[in-house]
Amino acid sequence: VFKLECLKLKHKMNHFALRAKLFIKATRQAYAELQALSAA
Repeated sequence: VFKLECLKLKHKMNHFALRAKLFIKATRQAYAELQALSAA
């Protein structure tokens, strides 16, 4: 049971990290587009 809980917790953390990475990527992309628009 303990092993399963650890696995679940690990997966949850991975999921959170993945979402954070995607969010940062999307934010950077949006910022880059904004820079390109304001530079044009």
